Amino acid sequence: RFETPGAYDGSFVPTATGSYTFHIVGKIESLAVDEKFISGPNTFDDIADIAALQYPNKVPMADDLRVKLDSIQSGIDQTRIIAIAALALAVLGLGGAALARRRMA
Repeated sequence: RFETPGAYDGSFVPTATGSYTFHIVGKIESLAVDEKFISGPNTFDDIADIAALQYPNKVPMADDLRVKLDSIQSGIDQTRIIAIAALALAVLGLGGAALARRRMA
């Protein structure tokens, strides 16, 4: 904390549910520090889904948004492929029509 010399506080909000491991590495004066803290029943809780606690509106989690965006991107890619194929067919059709018109003339 800022008011306590030598004490440090790092806050964060996890964005994914599940188990976490914190690995702290460094030095305090001449003392080497290399500690791991793993979530579990005898340490600290795993990160739980908070959707049930949200009121009045549920806010989508980052993973849910990523899945939706990936789905939208996939749809856009498929639409782009269909549009390119349609354009190629149209060009071929116009070329065929122009060739047929020349032969008739």
